[in-house]
Parts: sequence; structure tokens; C-alpha cells
Amino acid sequence: MRKYLMYALVSACAACSPPVNPDAPIHTDSVRAAIIQESIDKYQKYHNTCPCPYTIKDDRPCDRNSAYSNGYKSAPICYPKNVTDEMITEYKNRR
Repeated sequence: MRKYLMYALVSACAACSPPVNPDAPIHTDSVRAAIIQESIDKYQKYHNTCPCPYTIKDDRPCDRNSAYSNGYKSAPICYPKNVTDEMITEYKNRR
């Protein structure tokens, strides 16, 4: 239930936000967040397990049962500290 409420809130906020200027510089923290979200989305597309420790499944955090915590090879990027400078540069170049 909380998950759907969060999506509704994010969607409402996105609809109210001003248009994005494609020439504006991208803040590194925003890029890190986008890379993490892309990684989690890609993981969830192919796997039915918890991607990150903070992911909520069945109204509880996944904690040590997540792919990230178990060190799975296909685990997504879950934290800003895991995003490298190379990933940021590649993301900005794709944009």
C-alpha cells in the first residue's frame, strides 16, 4: 500500500515540476540517483527477488535477504557510494 502511495505522490510532483532545460548542467547527486534507479529497475525486470536492503517487500524491508546484501553478481547498484565517476561520465554522455 505504501509503495503505491509513494508512486502516486512522485507522479503528482513530477506533473507539477517545471519543464527541464536540456542545456542546464546536471547535478552529480541527481545523476547518481538516476543511475541507481535505472539499475534497480533493470534488476527487477529480470528477477523476482529483493534488489536492495531498503526495498520493501510484504510490508517489511528486505535487509539481509536482498541481492545486494548477498553479493549476487547480478545485484543492482543500491547506494550512491557504489556509483563510480566513470558511470557518471557515461550517463552524462548518453544524455
